[in-house]
Amino acid sequence: MTHPTIKNEIIKMKDRDQKILEEISKRSNIFDDYHKELRYIHQANALRLQEIIEKIGFPTISKVGKEGYEAAFIIIQHAIDFPDFMKISAEMLKKEASTDNASIIHYAYLIDRIHVYQDLNQIYGTQFDFDASGEMCPINVEDLEKVNHNRLAIGLNSIYDQIEIMRNRAKKLHQLPPKNPIEKKKKYDMWRKEVGWI
Repeated sequence: MTHPTIKNEIIKMKDRDQKILEEISKRSNIFDDYHKELRYIHQANALRLQEIIEKIGFPTISKVGKEGYEAAFIIIQHAIDFPDFMKISAEMLKKEASTDNASIIHYAYLIDRIHVYQDLNQIYGTQFDFDASGEMCPINVEDLEKVNHNRLAIGLNSIYDQIEIMRNRAKKLHQLPPKNPIEKKKKYDMWRKEVGWI
């Protein structure tokens, strides 16, 4: 590991993100809206991580250790106000995954998230939300069998098992569909236009 100080900073950034997410989840339904506190932390973390990447390149396992790399991945996943940063990160992550300095599974999660925000089909079915009937489901998936094949090829579990896992998790965490899905979709589309996803 070549950057232990940066590793510690990235982990602290991720921990702050997770703490606020946990606090917000206790007092409100995170599926209703993108909370201001959470958005602020996501933006601040993303901007700082961009500075770090400009300085040391992508924060790979060899540079910041496994824990630092995984923390950086979470920050990138949450950098949703910065489409270009997420897309560039996905390219870097895919390249590093070919050298075992990053995980192809993390690339799968990131590229799926990017596709969902752009109204494209997921490749690996990693992104879930409540559907129109209130069931937790993979979103923007056209062909479950193809997605299942892609998942198994990189070492993920089957999409059918993952659907069950995500539904059980939603119940356990008392996650509920948005109270007003039409209003949520309207705000979601306005946000995507605002930040440049669509």
